[in-house]
Amino acid sequence: MTKRINKAQILASLSLAFILGIAAIPTATYATDGAVVASLDQTNDEGVAPASTDQTGNPTESWKKTTATGAEILSLGRDIDKISNYTLMSGIVYQVEYLRSGTCAKFEANCPNLRSNIVNAMPSGSDMTGWDQKSFYEIVPLAKASADYNTNTVLQKAVGEAESMIDDLQLNLITNLHYIGAGTVSDLKTKTVAELVTMAEALPKYAQYDTLELAKRQATAYVAGLTNENEATAENAKYYNDLYTAALAVDAAFVATPTNLPDTSVNTPTDDKTNTKAPNTGIFGDGENKTAIAAVGGLIVVAAASMIIAARKTLKRKVQKIRKF
Repeated sequence: MTKRINKAQILASLSLAFILGIAAIPTATYATDGAVVASLDQTNDEGVAPASTDQTGNPTESWKKTTATGAEILSLGRDIDKISNYTLMSGIVYQVEYLRSGTCAKFEANCPNLRSNIVNAMPSGSDMTGWDQKSFYEIVPLAKASADYNTNTVLQKAVGEAESMIDDLQLNLITNLHYIGAGTVSDLKTKTVAELVTMAEALPKYAQYDTLELAKRQATAYVAGLTNENEATAENAKYYNDLYTAALAVDAAFVATPTNLPDTSVNTPTDDKTNTKAPNTGIFGDGENKTAIAAVGGLIVVAAASMIIAARKTLKRKVQKIRKF
C-alpha cells in the first residue's frame, strides 16, 4: 500500500512563521469589520516608504549597511515578525501561494507538490491544454472530470489529497481574512476559493507582503549556509539591505533594533500565566466575540492549532534547519 502524504506536514510548512514566531510577536488586538484592513495602507501610492532627508534636503537611508553579520540579519528578521498585522498577512500570503501553485516551493524547500502529483497521474495523451495557466485549485475539478477518473486509482488518490488540502487552506484563509477585517465569517464562508483568493490579493500592500516573505526566506536560507554568523561581509549586507527595504515597503515607520542592545521587548518570558487561554476561532459559528483577540490567541487561530500540534514532532528538526528567524 502506498503511504499517504502527511497533509499536516505540508500545512505546517506553510505556517513556519507562526510555529517559530509565537514568542516574538508583541501583544496586540485585531479589530474586525475593515478596521485592520484600513490600517494596512500606510505607505505612499507606490507602496514604498518615503526616504528621510539630511540637512541639505538630499535623501538618506541611514539604516543601510556596507557590511553586516549573519546575526544582524537574524535580528532584523525577528524585528520584522513584530510588525503590526505581519502574522496575519504572512499566513494569507502562504495560503494564497499554495492555492495558486499547489506547492509552497516559492518560500520553502522540499515541499510536496500536489499539483505535480495530479499532472503525473493523468493518462498519457490526456488533453491538458491551458493547465499551465490555471491555478492549482482550478485543475482539480478538471482532473476529476477526466474520462478514466473512476478507474484510475492513482489519479483518485492525487485528487483526493488535493481536495483535502484545498478544503483546509480555504478554512484557514477564511479565518485569516476575517481577523484581518475583510468580512464576517458567515459572509466569507459563502465565497468560492477563487473569490477568497481574489479578496486576499486585493488587500492593501498584499504584493509588498509577498515580496517581504520571499526576501525573508532567501535571507534565511543564506544565513543557514554561513560558517560564521558573526563575520561582517558585503554579501551579508546585500541580504540585510534587501530585507530592510522590503520591510519598509510594508511599514514606512519600521526601525530595526540595534543588535548590540539588550532585548527589552514586552515579549520577554515571565512567570505570568494569566490570560493564556485561546479564544474561540469563530469559524464554526457567529455567536462568539470576534471584535478583538489577543495576539497569541490570534496566532493559534491563523496557524490552525490542531495542525501545528499534530505536526510539531515530525517537523521540529526540519524547521530548525530551514528557518532561523
